[in-house]
Amino acid sequence: MSLSPPSSSLPPAAFRPEPLIAIACPGCSVAVAVGVVFLGQAAECPLCGSGFRVPSPDFSTPQLPATQDLPSAIQAELAFDEPVKTVGSGDATIPLRRLTPAEKASRRTRRNLVMMLVGVSILMAIVLLLGTKRPRPRD
Repeated sequence: MSLSPPSSSLPPAAFRPEPLIAIACPGCSVAVAVGVVFLGQAAECPLCGSGFRVPSPDFSTPQLPATQDLPSAIQAELAFDEPVKTVGSGDATIPLRRLTPAEKASRRTRRNLVMMLVGVSILMAIVLLLGTKRPRPRD
């Protein structure tokens, strides 16, 4: 890039690394790292040499209307507790919901207990199979 920083930059004695942003070159589409001091200025791609203007970002946020200004029909649509999802069809539909922390803890405890019982059962089966003495054939 053939840019010089604006005259309001800090002197070298008080060097602070400047934040960089990545800009895509319009000529070769390579990402070029540009200091924020160069926003809105002309630049040249170091790879292809094409000139372009570094865009200055627009930080303004769109203002959403307050809910009091909306008609009552739209306010009723926006007021909901939780989206309800269902599984099944006809009379066999079941509403789905998020589990509470107490329900999650209960399921976790039950799952851990079942896994412990399965593990102990497998271990006991291995011990019984390998631990029994078989009579040796006599000569």
